Amino acid sequence: MKILVVSLTFPPRKFGGVTEASFNLSKNLVAMGHDVSVYTTDAGNAPGSRLLIEDVVNLEGIKVRYFKNISNFLAFKHQIYLPKDMVYIIKKELQDFDIIHFQDFRSLMHVAIWYYAQKFSIPYVLQSYGYLGHKFERVGLKKIFDYLFGYKILSGAQIVISGKLDLDEYKQMGIDPEKIRVLTNPLYNVDSFRCHKSINSDNFKFNKHFILFLGRLHKIKGIEFLLQGFNSLCNDRDDVILLIAGPDEGYKSVLDQQISKFGINDKIIFTGILTGDDKIAALSEADMLVQTSIYERGPGSPFEAVLCGTPVVVTRNTGAGDIVRKIDAGFLVDYGDVEGLKKAMEEILDKPEKALKKVEYAKKYIINNLSWNNGIKEYENVYKEIMAKCYE
Repeated sequence: MKILVVSLTFPPRKFGGVTEASFNLSKNLVAMGHDVSVYTTDAGNAPGSRLLIEDVVNLEGIKVRYFKNISNFLAFKHQIYLPKDMVYIIKKELQDFDIIHFQDFRSLMHVAIWYYAQKFSIPYVLQSYGYLGHKFERVGLKKIFDYLFGYKILSGAQIVISGKLDLDEYKQMGIDPEKIRVLTNPLYNVDSFRCHKSINSDNFKFNKHFILFLGRLHKIKGIEFLLQGFNSLCNDRDDVILLIAGPDEGYKSVLDQQISKFGINDKIIFTGILTGDDKIAALSEADMLVQTSIYERGPGSPFEAVLCGTPVVVTRNTGAGDIVRKIDAGFLVDYGDVEGLKKAMEEILDKPEKALKKVEYAKKYIINNLSWNNGIKEYENVYKEIMAKCYE
């Protein structure tokens, strides 16, 4: 099949769940023998920065076309992507594809590709990341976009999701459940974690217990709650530090104020983005990874921690929490329950045997059931089914 994957960001950008998911999807489709192209933008790793790369690049067998954004400051800070010169390319190339896979849908690039996909009768699959409804951020813009384009794009798509939380959100958006397929998600490149013990991790060896947060610095990630729990932990013990790793999306100043208020500046380390071996080293050396999100679709970082042999604490009543609960992969806390978070962290530090038993079981489950090597076949089957319906 000739498959087009549409993603607003793509490597060599170094971070982002959609970035990584789009790359893994494309790479594994190529491994299955498919002809895969990607339409993306040149959004870089910092506000206003551009990827220094050619317009079209072959990346591990994937033909990637990078459209230049009018403003990468708007793209980075406000998730408003305005790629230039794309309509000509879309009109010229789109008819060559058998099927299109949208990673998310709220952008002008998705609108343009959707418009010509309809015109040329090309079927498309849609997979959304983050909260689908009208809460948390950019609420007004989402409502306007969905009124003009969003509902139309969704109504014509074959939707792929990962669980009940996703299903409920799509139902609330008025999508026919018959057009929704639940696939095994999230998926992991388990092979990249097999040799984690051989990676040099000296930069992450401390003389204290090391608690890790890995993700973007944003209100929805619940880092203020994490700091409250960590501060409570520090009131009872002096053998812990918290390492916060991820890109600042305008929220670090709020966290700095809270850290100063608690007087724990000497116990907090901000590293910025961690990728590749540095990320794996941090995940391997940490005593635990804590994900205290208000909303989280899947346990990306927690399950990466598990693959590195590290216990996890995750907020309950999120997509991530539901998956962690199903396989008893870690400890669950209610968002805002500071005492509960403190106790979960204490239990891992004081009774590591119980935590590591959870990790051992969950690691085997992830390797056997959540690897891209197996999961990619589900995507391939969805493509075949939708193409058969479209072209029958």
